[in-house]
Amino acid sequence: LAWTVSSGEDRFRRSLYTFTKRTSPFALTATFDAPSGEACVARREITNTPMQALSLLNDVTFMQAARELGKSTVNGKGNDNEKLADLFRKVIIRPATEAELNALLDYYSHQRTRLKEGQLPAKKIATDSTSEDLTDDDAIQRAAWTLVARVIMNLDEAVTK
Repeated sequence: LAWTVSSGEDRFRRSLYTFTKRTSPFALTATFDAPSGEACVARREITNTPMQALSLLNDVTFMQAARELGKSTVNGKGNDNEKLADLFRKVIIRPATEAELNALLDYYSHQRTRLKEGQLPAKKIATDSTSEDLTDDDAIQRAAWTLVARVIMNLDEAVTK
């Protein structure tokens, strides 16, 4: 049974209103140990698997969330340090320490360099829409912030298990 991805506005509602079928559970929820729905569960199993980390990095849902965070960060006010502090607080719900900010700023700077040199596909990372027309510099900036957002979203504090 092939999974058909919704298009248009329904695309962004899909995971909240996913049709559940016992014989074909939604893969992302199964990866994170969601109960099958066949019986009440008092306590969920807690596991930590490589598949969960790969899903958080590569699943369409999380990639789109990172893109939107990257886009809002680019459009945010302030310098890079203030933008990063705001992004960190949006995801982790606490202020970043100085060491965390420095490490993430170094990562951001390194990714911008890689994107400028063409080592990474900036437009593919920055947007999944072929209709969105970004200049090369805008794509590089948005892609770099998207990559930072992916890192923050994958911190243990951001993952609710």
